[in-house]
Amino acid sequence: MDKYKEFYKRISDDVAARKEFAEIFLKYNSSDTPIQDASAETFNALEPLAEKLGFHITSEEAIEYFQGERQLEESELDAVAGGGKGDHDIYYDANGNVTSESWG
Repeated sequence: MDKYKEFYKRISDDVAARKEFAEIFLKYNSSDTPIQDASAETFNALEPLAEKLGFHITSEEAIEYFQGERQLEESELDAVAGGGKGDHDIYYDANGNVTSESWG
């Protein structure tokens, strides 16, 4: 498993990390922005979270990975953006509070 998949699996499995990810993501993007279209500021801001979780991922690598040739599978994106493992979606507001949940 590559480090990006491991990083996002860790986020999807860890409620606190998932909340922190959502807060960072929503600070720079709208809630309907796919990660491939996330701003460069998003990836810069995610570097410390990655380090805290034990991953060395630079913003340049992340931008190349997500906006480059590698596309995450839909279930992988759902697990991160929605907060579940592909069958459970959690949506956050700009303050990191859960606004809705749904089971697929």
